[in-house]
Amino acid sequence: MRLIKYYLLFFFGLTVLVSCKKEDPLDVDNITGLGGDTWVKTPLDQWLYDSLVVPYNIATKYKWDQSELDLNKDIVPPVSYRNR
Repeated sequence: MRLIKYYLLFFFGLTVLVSCKKEDPLDVDNITGLGGDTWVKTPLDQWLYDSLVVPYNIATKYKWDQSELDLNKDIVPPVSYRNR
């Protein structure tokens, strides 16, 4: 019984040592949405600023922001059943 415990401990330790290997870092030069994205202000942006931000101090966010998503879930647009 004692020998079995030593074998199990040995194989567990060996598994931990073998499974922990160093991997090469990912080659990520430009990931969109991590800051630095710029866009030209449109008339809609100006209208939102004038109508909501200035009088009510309410900011609106209508552009895609990937950082607000749960990366473990798939994002699918809603389906329109009227066209089916």
